[in-house]
Amino acid sequence: MCHVALTIDLEAPALESDENARTTRQGMLGRLDLGAWRSSTKIEALIEELSNLRAKDATTKSIVFSQFVNFLDLIAYRLQRTGFSVSIYRSTIIVTAN
Repeated sequence: MCHVALTIDLEAPALESDENARTTRQGMLGRLDLGAWRSSTKIEALIEELSNLRAKDATTKSIVFSQFVNFLDLIAYRLQRTGFSVSIYRSTIIVTAN
């Protein structure tokens, strides 16, 4: 269990993205035929909710969590196709012996 408080500085400047990461598809997206890929009901419900939030306030920022990294890749792809700006932050797990 983790009891460390999560803090996010929404005023911090955006990180520069790696252009090579955008041109080279890795993970789940690299294994799919994106021309034939169909979104899921869960992803479309998320798109609808985020679109509603954006319609109310265009400066609204949202954080999307999933325990499945591959699902986050699909969500990010669909969000980008809808016109959302997406930043993905990956965590590293370090396991040490007691």
